[in-house]
Amino acid sequence: FDEYGDDPAPGEIGAIPFTFWLEAAARSEMTAKRDTARKMLSWGKSLLVMQPSDPALAGRWCWARLNNLHMPEQRHEHTDLFQRVEAIFQSSDPYWLSGGTENTTFWGDQVAYWGDGVTSWGGATTPTAISGLSTTVNVTRSGSAIVQPRLALRCASGQTITNPIVQRLVNGIVVEQISWTGTLGSYGALEIDCRGQAVRATALNAYNSFAYDTPWWLRLYPGVTNTLKVLLANSGDACSLRVAYYEGWY
Repeated sequence: FDEYGDDPAPGEIGAIPFTFWLEAAARSEMTAKRDTARKMLSWGKSLLVMQPSDPALAGRWCWARLNNLHMPEQRHEHTDLFQRVEAIFQSSDPYWLSGGTENTTFWGDQVAYWGDGVTSWGGATTPTAISGLSTTVNVTRSGSAIVQPRLALRCASGQTITNPIVQRLVNGIVVEQISWTGTLGSYGALEIDCRGQAVRATALNAYNSFAYDTPWWLRLYPGVTNTLKVLLANSGDACSLRVAYYEGWY
C-alpha cells in the first residue's frame, strides 16, 4: 500500500529565501543599485553556493534560479538609503551538494557560479584494483542525503574485462545492480554516470549495452559503509575502479 517502499519520502522543489540590504551614501545612488539587483532575474539557472555556519567547511551548492525579487520602496522608512531586498530562489533538487570524491569540474555540468565565477570540487578518489570473478569495494561517505555516483572501470596495459556487473549489497543481499555487456581491452574505459544517466565505453555512447534493475541505477547512502561488488566474466579479468560522487546534504 506504500508506493515508496522502504525508501525516503520524495523531496519537494526547494524554495531558498535570502535577504540582503542595499546601502547608499546619497539618495541619488539607490536607483542604480536597485536596477543592478534586478539584473539577477535574468541570470537563469546556475550554481547557487551557500557557506555553512562553520567557516572551515567547504561551500555547498545546488542548481537554482531566482524566482522572485521583493524590493518594497517605503520612503518614510528611508529606503532610498537602506533598501531591504528579499530574493527567493527555486531549486528542483531539494538538497545541497559538496565536494565528495568528485575531482572534476562539474563532470557533465556547467562550471559557473550563480551569477559569476568558476570552481571545481573534491579530490581524486583512490582507484581500487578489481580482479577475478568477484571483488568487494566498500565506500563510506558523510553527508545526510542519498547520492548517485559516477563509476569508472579502466583497464591498464595488458588488462581486459568482459561483461562487468556492479551490485550494491545490504546485509549480503543485492538491492541494486547495473551491468554492461561487452569487452574492454588495454587502456579501455567504461564510465557509468548514475547521476547523469549516461554510459560511455572509451568515450563513446554505450547505453545500448547497459542494463539496470532500479530507476536510480546505483545509490550511495550517508553515514554507512556502502558495499559494492564487482563481478567479471573471467577469472583472469582485471581493471581498476573509481567511485566518484558529490556529497549530498538536506
